[in-house]
Amino acid sequence: MITVTVYEQDAYVEAAVYGAYTDEGVTQVVQALSDLATRHDAIGELEIHHMRPTNTMSAIARWSGKSLNVEEMLRKWKRYAVVADDPPLVLRAVAALAKAGRMETRIFPMHEVEEARRWVAGKPSGRLSVPTSSP
Repeated sequence: MITVTVYEQDAYVEAAVYGAYTDEGVTQVVQALSDLATRHDAIGELEIHHMRPTNTMSAIARWSGKSLNVEEMLRKWKRYAVVADDPPLVLRAVAALAKAGRMETRIFPMHEVEEARRWVAGKPSGRLSVPTSSP
């Protein structure tokens, strides 16, 4: 299950992942990022894994064929962070590969979730905004 929260002012999406990635949850995340990309020059995503995620690649593969306009989203996606005490290999690989491109990536342990939010929002110190939308 995935819950999605949008932080419009800070231009990022927070996805709380509880176990398996779901088609609906992944689509919600991508749609929220695409929507942010239409209104902001740079966007980010923060994933918080409350359990070890499953079916990561299969869920991503299933939504990739859908007719969402992801070109602008990918061009404006500047920061991606994962909060997990034991991130799976696939997320470590994604983080490592993304560093070769324009996107900055980081993996934070669970006790640093607030620091991860600040990093994705581009606010190393100071207050974070309140969510614009949530489930």
